[in-house]
Amino acid sequence: MKVAICDDNEQLCKDLFNMIEKYKRRQQIIIEADVFLSGKELLDNIKSGEYYNLIFMDIELGNSEYGNDIGNYLRDELDNQTTCIAYVSAYNKYAKELFASRPLDFIEKPITEEKIDRIFNAYFRVANKEDMFIKVKVGFQTNIILCKDILYFYRERRKIYVITKTEKYVTYKDFNELKELNGFILIHKSYIVNANYIKAYGYNSVTLTNNEVLKISQSQKDEVRAYMEEI
Repeated sequence: MKVAICDDNEQLCKDLFNMIEKYKRRQQIIIEADVFLSGKELLDNIKSGEYYNLIFMDIELGNSEYGNDIGNYLRDELDNQTTCIAYVSAYNKYAKELFASRPLDFIEKPITEEKIDRIFNAYFRVANKEDMFIKVKVGFQTNIILCKDILYFYRERRKIYVITKTEKYVTYKDFNELKELNGFILIHKSYIVNANYIKAYGYNSVTLTNNEVLKISQSQKDEVRAYMEEI
């Protein structure tokens, strides 16, 4: 999971970063947090291809920058509808201005660990409801893997392999539950594929965007063809 902190107050950024570090240790999950002292720095990083699950955004960033303007740009110009935004301010007068960027929540300063816990709990409720991620245990920690980054699941006996664009994970999740994820389709008793990564399909196989070819089983041929023709 990737989190961004955007505030022109360097000390507040450090405090928030430390609270997130404490949260991830308590919950034993993997969270990477990046700090930005201006909205421009944050947007430049996002434009370069970085994706954040959650952004803690100060409303008054200084130098005539406002967090709600950054949020609106993220939604409208970059068409990012999935990153959750938690706005931070010493004032609670911005409700109407924040509405357009559909924030997850609002934190009034001073920031406390209880408020950070509330934001993360809200994020996981929303993300889990919308099939945005799955959790995979890695040693004593838990990896949060975005569904949009998963190419396919592969079953081998009790093990389920999660194949992403850059990594390979092993889990023991229920294979049948994974079939219910939005945007995924069963093409074989051993393969569940993210349809967004299918660049070509035929009667016997699908070709993914990484040029990997996966076999379609006889029993799934009609269902796969019907699914692909609908999207």
